[in-house]
Amino acid sequence: MTDKRGRLEPWTRWWPRSAFDEIIPEKLFRKVDRACPQLPADYFNSRLTVPDGWVDGPHAYLAFGMAYGEEFEAAREWGWARKAMQGAHLHFMVRPDDVASEIVALAG
Repeated sequence: MTDKRGRLEPWTRWWPRSAFDEIIPEKLFRKVDRACPQLPADYFNSRLTVPDGWVDGPHAYLAFGMAYGEEFEAAREWGWARKAMQGAHLHFMVRPDDVASEIVALAG
């Protein structure tokens, strides 16, 4: 899936266009596709350095469905406010007003 420079195609091209029908509105797909970077393949082998104490601040976790159930559970263990709302991976693009309202409520 890499080009001559060792860069991956934008992630919007990793699957058939129909795979995005329920997660990216048709009118936004081209804009999202153009904005997607081409990352080097070794990006997926890199590790981030997490600052000490990062989980101790005021945080919240908003899940779209339970695809990230382990992360949702970790948020509970860290004492974060959390909520799961019906939606797919990119639900903030499908229902931005609803997602914004949930974020504001969690920030409460």
